[in-house]
Amino acid sequence: MSALTQASLARRPLDGAALLRVAYLSALTRGELDQTANQAILRSYAVEPLGSEITLWRLGFVLDHWSSASQDVRKAALEEFRAVYPRRSWDFDALARTARDPDGRMVGSLTARRLRRTMESTAPEPAP
Repeated sequence: MSALTQASLARRPLDGAALLRVAYLSALTRGELDQTANQAILRSYAVEPLGSEITLWRLGFVLDHWSSASQDVRKAALEEFRAVYPRRSWDFDALARTARDPDGRMVGSLTARRLRRTMESTAPEPAP
């Protein structure tokens, strides 16, 4: 972990972005999510479960590393995806299509498709 990230977390231990930097730096050196990265992502969900400033980056990062994400991280990411999709569907469709991990791309695409169908089936009928 970089000194800057450590200092940031020391000043603001509930900063989801700083926690995600820990996960990023850990994954950068290993190429996948290790225990440190998975724990940092989970902690970011604990402190900012629907962090509007970090949602897109966090979901993209998890989809990019889906194969090495823990079950808890996957579950949290899917919950966030479902909660925010109705407001940001175009962003999430793009995240799903561009995920580097083929498993993450598949999960993201299938989740987006299912949510889009649900939204279409529950949309109110237009007034005559």
